[in-house]
Amino acid sequence: MKAEDKKESIDYWDRYAETWKRFAIDPKEDFLDFPTSWQRGKIVEDEIMIQDKDKKSTILDLGCADGSLLISLIGNGYFNVKGVDNSMEMINEARKILKQKNNK
Repeated sequence: MKAEDKKESIDYWDRYAETWKRFAIDPKEDFLDFPTSWQRGKIVEDEIMIQDKDKKSTILDLGCADGSLLISLIGNGYFNVKGVDNSMEMINEARKILKQKNNK
């Protein structure tokens, strides 16, 4: 990726980090704007659960966005998970969501 393209991508995700989920996932599962956001997570999560039934694998999610996939895996007993994203704002969103889940 060219340096200017990377900066543009990071700027985009930093701007839309807080509102991304509203556009990416329709609560009624009517995928209007980003038809693969929820589906990607579900497909990948299901495959991980099939391939790693003992839940001992190390899982790295590149471009983890708000961490939804990893947070869901943690909820299913996977603890050796890490996420990486270019956008610090998306990482902050993931941290907020994880903190909210841990406070329940």
